Amino acid sequence: MRSLPGPAPEPCASRPAGLRGWDLAGLGALAGLVRLPALFASRHHHYDDGGYGLAVVALRQGFLPFRDVFSSQGPLFLPLLRLGDVLTAGASFGPRVVPVAAGMAATLATAAVAAELADRPRALLAGVLAATSGTLLWTTGPSTSDGVTAAITTTAVAVAVRYRRAPTGARFVTVVALAGAAVSVKHLMAGPALVAVWAVVATTPHPARRLRAAALPLAAAVVLGAVSLPFGGHVIDDYLRYHLTKAGRRDPAANLSKLATTMLRRDLPLLAVGVGGVAAAAAGTPRPRRRSARSRAVGVSESRLSAAVAGERAVWWWAGLALALLVGQEPMFRNHIAALVPPLAVLAAVHRPPWRWTAALGLAGAVVSVPHLRPLLAPGPYRGAEAAVVDEIRALPPGAWVLSDEPGFVWRGGRATDPFFVDPSVLRIRNRHPAIRIDARRVAQAAADPRVCLVVVWAPVRFGSFDDLGARLGGLGFRRSLDLGRDRLTYRREPCRPDRGDRATAAPAPDR
Repeated sequence: MRSLPGPAPEPCASRPAGLRGWDLAGLGALAGLVRLPALFASRHHHYDDGGYGLAVVALRQGFLPFRDVFSSQGPLFLPLLRLGDVLTAGASFGPRVVPVAAGMAATLATAAVAAELADRPRALLAGVLAATSGTLLWTTGPSTSDGVTAAITTTAVAVAVRYRRAPTGARFVTVVALAGAAVSVKHLMAGPALVAVWAVVATTPHPARRLRAAALPLAAAVVLGAVSLPFGGHVIDDYLRYHLTKAGRRDPAANLSKLATTMLRRDLPLLAVGVGGVAAAAAGTPRPRRRSARSRAVGVSESRLSAAVAGERAVWWWAGLALALLVGQEPMFRNHIAALVPPLAVLAAVHRPPWRWTAALGLAGAVVSVPHLRPLLAPGPYRGAEAAVVDEIRALPPGAWVLSDEPGFVWRGGRATDPFFVDPSVLRIRNRHPAIRIDARRVAQAAADPRVCLVVVWAPVRFGSFDDLGARLGGLGFRRSLDLGRDRLTYRREPCRPDRGDRATAAPAPDR
């Protein structure tokens, strides 16, 4: 490989064949169809799905992100969810529209990255692996910020690897906008992909290469600042200080175990194809030729950084950094693993075993993974104690608020909450910062609002950890309504006459 003097594109022979319009339409349709049952499910799928659904309800009522509605995610995330909600005219599934669209976008972007590194069949395989990934399904069917971040960052990588082949100004601006959008949704989980994007931009020959490399992170920060500006200083508390002051203990071994068990259950087809490719290479099994590393690294100079990210090596760095982040993160949730799926799908497809192996391994993996995905592929209604709570919420007068440490019950029960409590997570209960922390005093203060008719105690690590909460609520006129066992209780105010005024005002939150 030689250093090239300028940004002139290579001859057509070195250009990837690319994907056809029908390819993209088919992959997008596959990703969308897989997610339809989760989109229309009548119950919440997990904590994040319920919390973000309830946050969108608060936005419908006129409350503003950060000022009123607590959000540990970036300043772009809730407005994106609200946009999907508006486009569906406030339908019950509105908060899930953007995550489902993100699943489709992540699929297409994954295929686009593979198309720059390998032939069309491998690019299609990468798209299929992403579209049917259980990890991505759990984060881009229900509402999560991780799925939206994965879609934006994978699209940024797809544009960056195409920028390496033809470094136009439009592509650079697109990369900047996507990088800024990614950190404006979820900064930490966007990091691995954006480091790879920066390295590709920094090593692509262009007269303004150094300037662009320096400008990329600065411009992304400007985008974050511009998106944050309408919400004032509360963005610093909710989005930045929240993550810096949360309490926890780092446990890489536990994270690695969670990562392995989650992917074995949800993404065995992807893992099986990847391991099959390694086994085929080790056994010397003939495989169809891919474009050489030289043709894939076209236009990249011979510096150490350039060599380190040439061709598919940028994807290896992307995957490696994502893995390191997941193992070292505290806390690491299963939703975070979405950051690892697109690069693994690309690498598994690029290094696939022979097609017969690929088909057999993929089908065998699906047989194991599909049962773990049944709650999303065939979601049922609430049952048992969950149904009892939701039925009680639905029986409340219109306009009633409910405080619950499982916010999905309130969302699917058709009611709202004090916007400060859309996310009463354990990380807020254990948080050291007074503007973020939730305790029994704060729950009781919110319950004093006449709109609050019910308090649900569901999780022993959340509201269930407040020993004096029952006494505080009793002093406000709440009486125990349901005792569902395992310390799961509801407290109802009688009589309940919610204030249905037009003003969008939350209960005052001291130190906010």
